Amino acid sequence: MMRVEKLSVANSFVNNTCNKFEEEFIKVCIDVIDSDPHQDLKLNLSGLLAIFINHSIDNATDNHLYLMEQLKRSDLDKDIRYTFNVCVEQYERGLDILKSSLEALLKNDKDDLGLILSDAFDKIVACEDDFESTPEPPSWLAHYLPLRKLLALSMGTANLIQCKKVAACIP
Repeated sequence: MMRVEKLSVANSFVNNTCNKFEEEFIKVCIDVIDSDPHQDLKLNLSGLLAIFINHSIDNATDNHLYLMEQLKRSDLDKDIRYTFNVCVEQYERGLDILKSSLEALLKNDKDDLGLILSDAFDKIVACEDDFESTPEPPSWLAHYLPLRKLLALSMGTANLIQCKKVAACIP
C-alpha cells in the first residue's frame, strides 16, 4: 500500500497512527493533527481522538450554520430547501451525539465510543442520502465532504483504542 509522503511535524506516533488508515485519509489525518495547537493531545490515541472529535464538532457546527444561512435565501430551489431543512435536523442530532462522544472520552468511558461516533456519522450522512432525487449543490459538497472524512477518522481512532484493549481485534 502506498503511503502519503508528507510526514507530520508532530512526531512519529502521529505518522504511524495516520498510516493505519486508508490512503484517502492519511493526508487529512496528518493535516488535522498538525493544525491542532494542543501538543499534549498528540501523544496517544485518546488525544488524537479528542482532536478529531473537536474538529468534527467545529466542522459540523460550521455546516449547520451554512445550512441555516442557505435557508434564508429566497432564490433557493424548493427541493433543495426541503432537503436542507431535513439536513438541519440531522445535523442538530449529529452534533448532540458528537458532543456526547467527547464527554464520554473525557470521562474515560471509551467502551461505546465507536458506536456513539457511528451513530453521529449515520445522522450526518443521512443528510447526503436525502439528496437522492435532487443534485447536491457543489457549495454544499465543499462543506460536507471534509466532515465525512473527519468522522471516519474519529471512528477509526475509536476502533484503534478498542483494539488495544481486545487482543483478538485486528485494526
